[in-house]
Amino acid sequence: MLLLSEVGTINNASYQIPNPGHKPGFAFLTNSPTFVSAPLILFNKLMKKLLAVLCCLFAVMVVSAQNNVGIGTTTPNPSSILEVQSTTQGVLVPRMTAVQRLAIPVNATTEGLLVYDLDTLCFFYYKAGVWTSLCNSGGAGPTGPTGAAGTAGTNGNNGISCWDLNANGVNDPAEDINTDGNWDGLDCQGAAGVAGATGATGAVGTNGLNGISCWDLNGNGLNDPAEDINTDGNWNAADCAGATGAVGATGAAGATGAVGATGPSGDPGVAGPIGATGANGPTGSTGLTGATGAAGPTGVTGAVGATGANGATGSTGLTGATGVAGPTGATGATGAIGATGANGATGSTGLTGATGVAGPTGATGAVGATGPSGDPGPTGAVGATGAIGATGLTGATGAVGATGATGPVATISSSSTTGDNLLTATVFTNLPGGSIAFTPSTTSALITFTAAGFGYTGSNSYVEFQVLVNGVPVGGTCEKVGVYNSFSGLSTTTWSVAFSKNVTVNANIANTIQIQYRTGAISGTTGIGIYATTQPGHHATVTAIYR
Repeated sequence: MLLLSEVGTINNASYQIPNPGHKPGFAFLTNSPTFVSAPLILFNKLMKKLLAVLCCLFAVMVVSAQNNVGIGTTTPNPSSILEVQSTTQGVLVPRMTAVQRLAIPVNATTEGLLVYDLDTLCFFYYKAGVWTSLCNSGGAGPTGPTGAAGTAGTNGNNGISCWDLNANGVNDPAEDINTDGNWDGLDCQGAAGVAGATGATGAVGTNGLNGISCWDLNGNGLNDPAEDINTDGNWNAADCAGATGAVGATGAAGATGAVGATGPSGDPGVAGPIGATGANGPTGSTGLTGATGAAGPTGVTGAVGATGANGATGSTGLTGATGVAGPTGATGATGAIGATGANGATGSTGLTGATGVAGPTGATGAVGATGPSGDPGPTGAVGATGAIGATGLTGATGAVGATGATGPVATISSSSTTGDNLLTATVFTNLPGGSIAFTPSTTSALITFTAAGFGYTGSNSYVEFQVLVNGVPVGGTCEKVGVYNSFSGLSTTTWSVAFSKNVTVNANIANTIQIQYRTGAISGTTGIGIYATTQPGHHATVTAIYR
């Protein structure tokens, strides 16, 4: 007889227990029927619970005896609290952005905390109050002496002007397209295109409704008595005259006449006795304005006081000795910076000389009496408003000029780097995706190249690009990739370059443009990254514009 649990398999044979309340009977295995009684089922349940307790006790005994854990191995190294073994899987530590990493609460109890920074694509661990990148865990050595300047390269070929059709570098008469005597961008416009055919004349529209006469105020089409505005028995345009316009603005006043010369004053007579006060006579006219008196002379300006002597300049303090630079080693420790000498005391400022006394101001001359104002001339009468003339007929629309012929069309060929690329070559090497082939009909083409990416942090490095036309270099561009500050430990790792040049090519046969790169470093790690897939700002694109 077999002892069966409630649900399960035995030797891959499935079975089931009858529903509760049924009498003991047969539990059918897929191989053979077996009788199961109720006491056996109860015994089986008790055995399962006992087995679970024994398993827990055994696990506690194993853990307390072994005191370490193994994943992928049953015999973890006794010196390790955790040993992981696998040939198909790895360990994923927490991944987060730099902002999320810096927001983690850290203190002395979190020494050794490890995360993966998604912005710099590096592991960081917390140590001694700072986050340290494992991409630059060794630290940079002191900067070595600057090498001698290399020999200056030869000048690149001059670009071809857009109007230089035969690319001979000379302003030929036939290249002054607009014949203005100048060879410039205005000569690069295409010839006028051929005039397009005149479109068919549209169908004549239906006649509109008859208009309403200007005197038909109520729009009923009848000559109503009230609409004969001038009561002449006729209904015509004379009844449409508007009300008389407002009086125009008053004309400008005439110019004031010149003031006559002031007559000489008579000699005063002998004063007679004061008579009785007579009645007030009419007010006499205002006398003429007397001439303005001459201005008095300006007083003499006082002498400027002597400038005080400058105070003596304090002596400059001695410069502190520069710390000795450690020898240049591979990722060696940074040498200590020498102490800066104390600044010398600043000399006192000399006293300012006294300001000289200002001279007295000359007396102002007396103002002459004001002469009488001339009488304003009379205002001229407002002229009558002339009638408005009839509106002339609209002139016929002039014919549309012919459309110029269409200028030549340029063709654009382009290629870009795809995927995430780590580039470390130190000699000129073909850039992935940096090649294009094209067949122009002329002997000149405009070549452009742009690129942007990342460099290694903590490195003083650079990248150079050169452009080859049919295997011959025609120019290039370069940029510093990582600028490392050994004092602060900070780096700038982003970079970008651009190149544009008119070059000579072979007409009517295939031409090839190839971009090559090379990298180098004064210190730190050599190489650049163009991660066109995972970084939206990364790219490398070469383009040819030709006809």
